[in-house]
Amino acid sequence: MKISNSSISNNILSILDNAKAENLKIIDLKNKSSIADSFIIATCRSSKHADSTADELIRCLKKIG
Repeated sequence: MKISNSSISNNILSILDNAKAENLKIIDLKNKSSIADSFIIATCRSSKHADSTADELIRCLKKIG
């Protein structure tokens, strides 16, 4: 089963929002890059917050599959 790119992006945005990341942005790279369809940027308050947000993102995406 293939998951759509918008579904993946929405899941990532939801996880980042739940982790209290700020200034969430999606940059559309369709037809501009051969390696990605979008680029997601988020701001964290500290390096510890960034580390825990990254860990949470990885954990949740592994759980989704």
